[in-house]
Amino acid sequence: MPRRLHLANRIGLPVAALIFAAIGVGVLLGAQRFIADANQVAHTNEVIASVDAVEARLRDAEAAQRGYLLTGDVDYLGHLPGQPRTDRAAAGPAGGPGPRQPATGAAGRGAACPA
Repeated sequence: MPRRLHLANRIGLPVAALIFAAIGVGVLLGAQRFIADANQVAHTNEVIASVDAVEARLRDAEAAQRGYLLTGDVDYLGHLPGQPRTDRAAAGPAGGPGPRQPATGAAGRGAACPA
């Protein structure tokens, strides 16, 4: 019996060390996989946030276009996010028709703009 016990002690310690090493390798590989999966989840969340932002901008653009088509007022189109805000009154000839002028007859035009 002592000889068998001695053999078990000599073989048991290396086997236990191998089992602990295998468990350690398994934990390390599992942790690396968990980190890779967490990075993919973070990327997926970034893509979803980007798609949500694009969808929100599209809804705003649709609402602005709908308001313009219903009213004919270009002010609905001027306040879209991401576009510079223009002041219609200061736009002048390059930016559009400029401020509205009171309607005058032919005599009024001739007096204001000499030919």
